Amino acid sequence: MQQIIGPASGLSIIPVLTYMQVRAHNESQTIRITQFKLCGSNFKFTTRVTIRENRSKKPLNQFPMSREFICLLLSIITTFYHASTLEIDLSGSDWTVESDLSYLTPQDLAGVVKVLNPHYRKEVEHTKRISVNGTVPGYVLVDLHREGLIPDPLVRDHDVTLRPLALLSWEYRKTVVLPEDRGKQGGVLVFQGLDTAAGVVVNKVHFFRSHYNQFRRLVVKTDDIVSEDKLQITVVIESGVREARAGAQMYPHIVPPVEYPAVQNGEKFRNFLRKSPASFSWDWGPAFIPIGIWKPVSLVYKQDLYVERIGVRTRVVGEGIWVVEIEVRVLALVKLRKDPSVKFEIRQVEDGSYLSNRTYEEVFTKEDDDVITLILTANVTGVQLWSPKHQGKQALYQLSLDLCTVADCVAVRRNFGFRTVTLNQEQLHPTDPSQRKFEFVVNNKPVYIKGANLVPLSVFSGNSVNLTTLFNLVEFAGINTLRVWGGGVYQSEEFYREADRRGIMIWQEFMFACSLYPADQRFLNNVEEEAIEQTLRINTHPSVILFSGNNENKQGLQENWYNTNSNKTLYVSEYMKLYDHTIRQSIDQLIDVPFLMSSPSNGEGEGWVEDDPQSQLAGDIHFYNYLDNCLNTTNLPIPRFASEFGFQSYPSLHTLRHAFHTHHVTLFDSNTEHRQHLVSGNRLLYDQINRMLGNLGNGYNTTLSGDTLVYLSQLNQGLCVSSLVSHFSRFYNRQLEDGRGVNSGVMFWQLNDVWAAPTWSVLDVNLRPKMLYYSIGHLYHPVVGNAYWNLTHVVFSVVNRLDTAVAFDFDLFLYDARSTKSLKEWGVKGIAKPASSTEVYSIPRSVLKENCEVLQKCFVAVEFEVKTENIRTVDIVRPGLDWSGLELEPPSLSIEVVRREEDRVILKLQSMKVALWVWLEANQPGRFSHNFFPMYVPEMFLEFIPHQMTEDCCKVHVTSLYDHYYV
Repeated sequence: MQQIIGPASGLSIIPVLTYMQVRAHNESQTIRITQFKLCGSNFKFTTRVTIRENRSKKPLNQFPMSREFICLLLSIITTFYHASTLEIDLSGSDWTVESDLSYLTPQDLAGVVKVLNPHYRKEVEHTKRISVNGTVPGYVLVDLHREGLIPDPLVRDHDVTLRPLALLSWEYRKTVVLPEDRGKQGGVLVFQGLDTAAGVVVNKVHFFRSHYNQFRRLVVKTDDIVSEDKLQITVVIESGVREARAGAQMYPHIVPPVEYPAVQNGEKFRNFLRKSPASFSWDWGPAFIPIGIWKPVSLVYKQDLYVERIGVRTRVVGEGIWVVEIEVRVLALVKLRKDPSVKFEIRQVEDGSYLSNRTYEEVFTKEDDDVITLILTANVTGVQLWSPKHQGKQALYQLSLDLCTVADCVAVRRNFGFRTVTLNQEQLHPTDPSQRKFEFVVNNKPVYIKGANLVPLSVFSGNSVNLTTLFNLVEFAGINTLRVWGGGVYQSEEFYREADRRGIMIWQEFMFACSLYPADQRFLNNVEEEAIEQTLRINTHPSVILFSGNNENKQGLQENWYNTNSNKTLYVSEYMKLYDHTIRQSIDQLIDVPFLMSSPSNGEGEGWVEDDPQSQLAGDIHFYNYLDNCLNTTNLPIPRFASEFGFQSYPSLHTLRHAFHTHHVTLFDSNTEHRQHLVSGNRLLYDQINRMLGNLGNGYNTTLSGDTLVYLSQLNQGLCVSSLVSHFSRFYNRQLEDGRGVNSGVMFWQLNDVWAAPTWSVLDVNLRPKMLYYSIGHLYHPVVGNAYWNLTHVVFSVVNRLDTAVAFDFDLFLYDARSTKSLKEWGVKGIAKPASSTEVYSIPRSVLKENCEVLQKCFVAVEFEVKTENIRTVDIVRPGLDWSGLELEPPSLSIEVVRREEDRVILKLQSMKVALWVWLEANQPGRFSHNFFPMYVPEMFLEFIPHQMTEDCCKVHVTSLYDHYYV
């Protein structure tokens, strides 16, 4: 949200800027014109003005006035009229971060001193204080590492050894000298995010308690503060570990879970603090329970109004007629004699065209003398729809809203879009209401969800990944939906804007996961405000297609994960208070998309709790099975929608070596055991690899170290998850007699990582793709040809997710793994019906046996092509449920750089023999145009696109199954 302040005299400076033909380039069509340092103090003098669109045809860079001249002119104008907002940006690296250790016992003090780098230990022991320069936005641990007091938190076992620092309270301090001409108008001190249990002290007198909620902003009026010459700001943040413990101790009864698996090295009672649940540890991530001012801070004053939040909701009410509902919460900084006047306009971002035929009404309500809520309802026509990627344009509109008092104006700008989203849960059986669809419909068109689950982008949110790179990888893999999982954090505005722009849909969860939660009124009130604040912000983005109350809390309650059956009536009552009576009811009138109480769920059916969250006949399921053969489809469910499923693997050896600070990495060593947060995870992974390939420990490679550990774990993940995705999608719009099928979407677990460890991700912490990433790219094509062994036949099917029929070609080749000459070939051509999944061909075992004497030594190469869609994929399948018994010969793979281009490298790959699952890895993060594939031709060309081109790019290493399977 941007704020733009007009002159108090009412003499607008907009015409001056319009004449100069200046144009802003950010979403809100505003520009921060100039910054000053005044009176020798460290603050920024910022004028924000509305910039009209460049309507001339003359390129912007041809206008003769420089930015410096515009800044000077604007500073003169705004000074003359005394009408500019003075905004002091308190973000930066000039904060002091301290912790007073004098209250610690000698034993606790020794524990803290021990984790510090030796050079600092004596000083801290003597002063009983840690003090460093701090950066806002940021986290204490990041500051301590940057200043050299502690080692890198993300290497070795520092998630555990640095734990004593999470038990401390910390202070952030900063002094700001205010300008002499600041006037006496009120203002606000705005903390966009405090993590978590914080109190704010200004000038040692004025105390403001935060919401004890990482996900809420703290906005403090400063009427009697800005009259002083300077601000001394102190933010005291208590230990999240201690605050969570205290909350659990004070609550009248146990709120499970009270224990977590010991292998996660975490902390308990995460459900008692409104903080990222995953920061207390998870089966894929570490526990740092970080403390910090994790979002920007600013002081804004010399204005009458401050807009705390704004939300935009759209709905269609007739043929081509839409209602735009705008909710604005305003904080009055001066006493108002009447309601502010309202002026607004809506225009398309792409071409600047205005919406026509508009009628509207406005309603002001006052919570008290300071807080005003404006509900503005407008009828509009002639809109262009925002559509998901490959379904149409991503049309976006900008709302420009001006609120004016007698002496002042504040303006806000928000981008939004028009689209309809419904969750089709029509009954599929005339007499059985439990059989229902679970299908997303966007703009009256069913959309098959090809999704991924997103965990937080970073352990320390300020150190986020490059969003452009992340979304490039998402698009390349054909992913059309990201589930912002409920155990992490609500994502940034930049994240949702990127999704809007690219047409990537968002399944948005509230931050509750794998726990029951308190339901006292104080907690519920806090959650209600969190839900309203985040919903108003996030629902404005057209990419959002669903809100969900939590992750797996309903399933845990129903399946007695935490011994909830001991007092189920109580726990069900508290569950309903939180998710139904508080969250659902508080956001019901704020959203224009469906709401689910939980995931997995039984959909939006009656009961909410008293039904089966894992039903295959309705709703969505989560599926994890590490004990059975993942290639045996008889072990797999056939759900309406699979919103979680996955298998573990290790990240790149480059990533592991950096994190472990060693070149030697072996399964079951101290490093891999420490990072493995799934109970018996490494043993399960070993057994899965052995089940997939066989013969581990019988003359084949058994060490599972280094590249082999990485390769074989990623191969197992790639084959298993691909098997599940193919299996689920084969039931797209196809129903079995027992009611199962009619699958409408898949979302694998998980897209990304926060550290180097064995996890379910397809991108490691450095955004290096794993093998599965490239398989997903094929399986998420709009038309997919796949093959599987059904115990008697190799079966070939075509899944066509398009709404038009397409012609396809299968070219099938039977190979002995020791030869590049095929034993037999088949050709299958056909037309795939729109929105269908069809089995088109099968080869019985007997036919394969006629042409290959020992079936274990053979495989079928599957080349699939849809020329009209430019789709061509290559895969392999064998008549069996594993890949044991292959007899491979050295393929003699080689690779060379053909040429370098501006953003990529062209490579030539050669092979002398059959090479199964060729794997390419470069010396820096990036993606290949092709990777993780069988090679039975002499040579091929491909590309490597690094995330960032450097001088030493790109050394590429190539291996295949032969290099890792045999001793």
